[in-house]
Amino acid sequence: MSQGLLGCCCFWLLLLHRCHGLIHGEMMENFSYRVVDSDSNCTMLQGSEIAVFMAGKWCVAMPLEHNITNDHDHYPLIHKDHRTIRGWQSGLGPYEGVQVTWHCEIDAISSSKGTPKRVSVVTSLKNFESKLAIVFEVEWPEGAWDTNMMSTTDDHDVSLTNFPTFLWDSNTNETADIFSALSWEGSFLQSVRGHSKGPAGGPTVLYNSSSSTLENVMIISPFNSRYWKTFSAGNNFNWRGQAAIAPGTSGRITSLPKGFRQSFLLLQARQG
Repeated sequence: MSQGLLGCCCFWLLLLHRCHGLIHGEMMENFSYRVVDSDSNCTMLQGSEIAVFMAGKWCVAMPLEHNITNDHDHYPLIHKDHRTIRGWQSGLGPYEGVQVTWHCEIDAISSSKGTPKRVSVVTSLKNFESKLAIVFEVEWPEGAWDTNMMSTTDDHDVSLTNFPTFLWDSNTNETADIFSALSWEGSFLQSVRGHSKGPAGGPTVLYNSSSSTLENVMIISPFNSRYWKTFSAGNNFNWRGQAAIAPGTSGRITSLPKGFRQSFLLLQARQG
């Protein structure tokens, strides 16, 4: 296991009940995403819309066929390019995946102070050859400004990135109703019955309380040590207010530097 995972105190354990194979991340043609059992194609985790908060509003991924307009509530996050990526990650081995470049189209009022009207965001999904690991990554090549969400909410636990964000209710995720949760949060890692929240959140254990073996678990963890202090376990909702596992970058941060990158590792363990 990599030092990035071992060195981080924030992670989730997800017990799989109905899907028992190896894991694979899929990015659809409309840029929705999910984690599936690579043997049966059973959906383990269903992704929410890709969204990031900047310039005082959410930038939300628009499908290719969408009629692009600026909404009063959010900006469009417009697909500009995507490509297949391949590489090697220390501790995890070779991977192949997809990298998507987006442009957040900012309105004239928000960009009137010399800030750009178009900001790049890059999302990556990397599947590892072992079929035991997936890495999700968000990068801001030009950085971002006005990312502090406290101007729009008094929820200090919220995350300003929704990638990855996994829907967590029985209507959208057939495995959501079989999980129990035990978490730890705070500087002294106090136990919490349920999901942890915010910058002090994690680790959180999600498990099937009816299983005596716990033979199949997944771990999701912040994966890059450089920016781990910016992590938030989120407020357990996506940008629309739907119940979700929504870790990301803390919504208390006011701006992001050029080249800022946040990565999350989804790792499956099968020994129990």
